[in-house]
Amino acid sequence: GLNGRIERKVVFGGSENIFLDPVFEGGSIEAFFGGIVLDLRKTTLPEGETHLRVDAVFGGVT
Repeated sequence: GLNGRIERKVVFGGSENIFLDPVFEGGSIEAFFGGIVLDLRKTTLPEGETHLRVDAVFGGVT
């Protein structure tokens, strides 16, 4: 990640991501005609709110 953030865009493809930064601060994910897998099991969330923008058009995010 970039300073605890993720910025990922997939068009007509796929992406599998294991987030390894110690703290997940949020970010943006876009999937168009494709899919993104985001694994957050190896990170923690900070106190308060964390925002992750997810956009999927004819695709999916898990």
